[in-house]
Amino acid sequence: MKVEYSAKFLADLSSIAAYYAGFSDPTVSERVMARIHEVVARVLIAPESGRRVANRPDVRVVPLLSYPYVISTA
Repeated sequence: MKVEYSAKFLADLSSIAAYYAGFSDPTVSERVMARIHEVVARVLIAPESGRRVANRPDVRVVPLLSYPYVISTA
C-alpha cells in the first residue's frame, strides 16, 4: 500500500506541531507527532482497521487516542 498525504493533512500536521511546540514541555510536540506516525504506519499494515464513515463506504477513520484527532483513509 502506498501513502499519499493530502495538502490539507500536511497543513494540519504543521499546525498541530506548531501548537504543541508552544507547550512548556518540548517533548509534547514530539510525542504527538510520533503518535500520528504510529497510526499512519498501523493503517499501512491494516488499512481496514479503522471504522467506516457513514454514507462514505470508501473512507475509514482511526482516532488518535489521547489526542483530539483522527486519521482518515480513502
